[in-house]
Amino acid sequence: MPEVSVIIPTYNCAEYIVKAISSVLTQTYSDIEIIVVDDGSTDNTAETINRIQSDKVRYFYKENGGPGSARNYALKEAKGNIITFLDADDYFHPDNIAIKVTILKDNQNVHWLFSDIYFVSTEGAKICLGSEYFSSAYAAEPFKEKRIFEALLAEGNFISTATIMMRRTCFDDIGLFDESQLMHQDYLQWLYLSHSFPNYIYIDTPLAYMTRRTSSWGNIGKKSLEERLKLYAKIEKRFYKELYPIRHSWKKRVADVYNRLGVNEMSSNRQMARNYFVKSIQRRPLQRFAYLSIARTLWS
Repeated sequence: MPEVSVIIPTYNCAEYIVKAISSVLTQTYSDIEIIVVDDGSTDNTAETINRIQSDKVRYFYKENGGPGSARNYALKEAKGNIITFLDADDYFHPDNIAIKVTILKDNQNVHWLFSDIYFVSTEGAKICLGSEYFSSAYAAEPFKEKRIFEALLAEGNFISTATIMMRRTCFDDIGLFDESQLMHQDYLQWLYLSHSFPNYIYIDTPLAYMTRRTSSWGNIGKKSLEERLKLYAKIEKRFYKELYPIRHSWKKRVADVYNRLGVNEMSSNRQMARNYFVKSIQRRPLQRFAYLSIARTLWS
């Protein structure tokens, strides 16, 4: 039975998946299995994976349900006592698993860890380190004082999925990924994880590579904003008391999402835009932007 299960959800990523799987097969640590869950791809993902000759790779196809659903499917199939994740368009440093497994074995009181990461272009050129991109989060007092849950709550998600490794037993406590959250479900899971298991280790070496596609870099559309509101509602329900110390910045964060939704609707549906700005004011009354924006929706 393999010690480490590497979970790779994929959806129409045939052009990237081979590189991802190859980066796992060439790890310096070999006691692994790779579980690829195809979440309803319509490209040639299946044919591409079937050409890979390795008994370490297990391929499953399911109807499309989102990345949380695909990861949960894989978790139910996983045999390893240690779980790590890799998205289909990302890849590992050759020593990634070996370094992390050694650390977990040497620190039995630690249930999970994560590392730095390189953001790279589709051609493989390095863009920046994750710690550089999320510099404010890494500089925050909670993170420097190893209060990871507080840092995640205050700063947002600065943990890349490809950098996480955890003991399988963590899921007995925190449960599986929230499949109703089609986006940002990883952030919600890391909040649950860090709240239940505050002892963690951060490795300041980049041990994975995240491919940033031009089409998605910095792109925040209506669907993503609506998923954020769903996410924030769940966080407020689960961590109401923990949010109190950052209540003012949290209200601003939620209000800002409503404002962005309002801006998106200005050209097509001014009534809906106005409704979003009103909701923003309800969350954060002392602001100028939403009031001025409501006035704009009333102009001809």
